[in-house]
Amino acid sequence: MGELMSVVSPALSSTSRRKSHYRGKKIAKREEGVDPFACNQVRLLLAGFGYQIMHVQRALLERVTGTGWSLRRLAEHVLRTPARFTVSGRRITMTTGGAPAHWRMLARGLATLHGPSG
Repeated sequence: MGELMSVVSPALSSTSRRKSHYRGKKIAKREEGVDPFACNQVRLLLAGFGYQIMHVQRALLERVTGTGWSLRRLAEHVLRTPARFTVSGRRITMTTGGAPAHWRMLARGLATLHGPSG
């Protein structure tokens, strides 16, 4: 949990306070407030899902390169690579512009994974 909070750092700041003013003007009809617990729960679940994806990427890069990778290093070297996505038919193509070597290693590791059996 500590690595998730230090690298992904989800902001759990939802409150049940509704807006009373917008751009300096009082709101005539106040909307229904949101459930802050539900909003924070969804944010934490999304952060956990993102952490799991990063962990799989890190494990693949460690296997391919033979060296250890921290999540911070992964975020700095791989996830901050500029990329362009194009959609054609049922295929999505990603074109990287920055550090394609890391992405090639990641793609090589992904090719070795096997889907669920059964």
